[in-house]
Amino acid sequence: MPRRLKELANLQAAALIGCPWCLDFGSHAARGHGVSDDKLQHLHEARESGLFDPDELMVIDFTTAMTATPPWVGDELVAAVRERFGDKGLLELTHMVAWENHRSRVNVALGLEADGFSEGAACARPQVPQRSGLSA
Repeated sequence: MPRRLKELANLQAAALIGCPWCLDFGSHAARGHGVSDDKLQHLHEARESGLFDPDELMVIDFTTAMTATPPWVGDELVAAVRERFGDKGLLELTHMVAWENHRSRVNVALGLEADGFSEGAACARPQVPQRSGLSA
């Protein structure tokens, strides 16, 4: 699984969960592995933008399905990822998405904010409205 695609998966999960720290650092990391600023800014509308190649769209779809609550990754999507990247690639992508779900959810629960990794550069945006904690 190319690193660029794994970074894209991390960003998509972080965007769906709404983790500011993960989006900040993830955008910085993704840029370092070849994800363009245009793609960072159009992650929400990846299909409509025409900027993403078929592998990137497959990774975004897989990540979206796996990050949903409850998660639902259909057999056809699993088969497509396996066909393209093999069993090892499927396992690697699944692990990356699961890890980013864990990391993003922990960071949101702990209130971590952006830390300036992408300051002055493009940064993917959260795909969920920012929520605040419940007041007593």
